Amino acid sequence: MAFDAKAYYKAYQEANKEKLAAKRKARYERNKDEIAARQKAYNARNKEKVAARKKAYNARNKEKVAAQQKAYRERNKEKLSGYHKEYQKSYGAANKSRKASRMKDYRVISKDRIAAYYERNKELILDRQKAYRTRNKETIAAIKKVYAERNKEKFKEYRKSYSSALSDAYVRNIMKCKGWKVVPQQLIEVKRLQILIKREVKTAKGNTNEKRN
Repeated sequence: MAFDAKAYYKAYQEANKEKLAAKRKARYERNKDEIAARQKAYNARNKEKVAARKKAYNARNKEKVAAQQKAYRERNKEKLSGYHKEYQKSYGAANKSRKASRMKDYRVISKDRIAAYYERNKELILDRQKAYRTRNKETIAAIKKVYAERNKEKFKEYRKSYSSALSDAYVRNIMKCKGWKVVPQQLIEVKRLQILIKREVKTAKGNTNEKRN
């Protein structure tokens, strides 16, 4: 019977799994800096190849990668929080300005796509917004107060356009002030129409009075 080298090697590895793992770990610890330098040099030479492999691996192992990332974040909360604070301190203002500019450009370019997504997922988006506002009532109120103080004229114009546009949020707030806890979309549409009719009647009455005078 011929000697099966592959089977022997596999059996040896299985029998000495822990011992071999310990050896690999010890070898890595001894040569950590050298290994890191080699990896860095290899990655620099093969950027596209490495990126493609990483992308393919992540696509094959989505759940595993997500679980690993979550576990890492849980283990290193303080460390990551420290990095974030330092990063914000050094680059926060520049990044904020750059992100705002990118978001503005994106909203202009993708206006139709954003509108279509909102129409398809209106209820889900509104539910998420509601849940967020419920969780962060005090924070939102404080932010609004600070913004209103800093931007009095701008805020006044915003409120004016907000009411004249009769957005869902504006109409919903009116209904909530009148005691409605949950305001369905159909009721918002009816209330919006009622407000428009009242405004038209008021405008017509004003024009009639002016003519009489």
